[in-house]
Amino acid sequence: MQALLQKVNLRELRLALLGLGAVVSILAFAGLVLPKIKALSSVNSAVLVLQEASLDGAELEQHINEQHKLIETLRYRVHGDMATLPPRQVESYIIGRLQKVSWNNNVELVSVQPTMGERIEVFQEMLFRVQLMGQYKDLYSWLWET
Repeated sequence: MQALLQKVNLRELRLALLGLGAVVSILAFAGLVLPKIKALSSVNSAVLVLQEASLDGAELEQHINEQHKLIETLRYRVHGDMATLPPRQVESYIIGRLQKVSWNNNVELVSVQPTMGERIEVFQEMLFRVQLMGQYKDLYSWLWET
């Protein structure tokens, strides 16, 4: 390493470090700042639509309906088949799905113990302690399917 540093001119080393710093700065900007700018832009466009729609009730109604559809779509993407279930039935639904996956993979579902996890923003974690019994390849396929 010392020999390489002695071969490299001090000016070339400074330029290489400057170039590396520029690349890191650009990547940090692209990863951290651009998503926030895009979010701000979408919020600003929503505000403009609402300001314009405040004059016309039909446009406001249409915009509200579009937002409700978007919320339902996102809710279904987050919760999947459980989107329409009340919170108390989600636990039994998940246990039923685990049992179905176990039957499909010839794995015995010995026990499932639901526990409460942390609250992360608006989501509540649901944790399960699961005990299984079966062949290695069956357990592997069970994990892959879940």
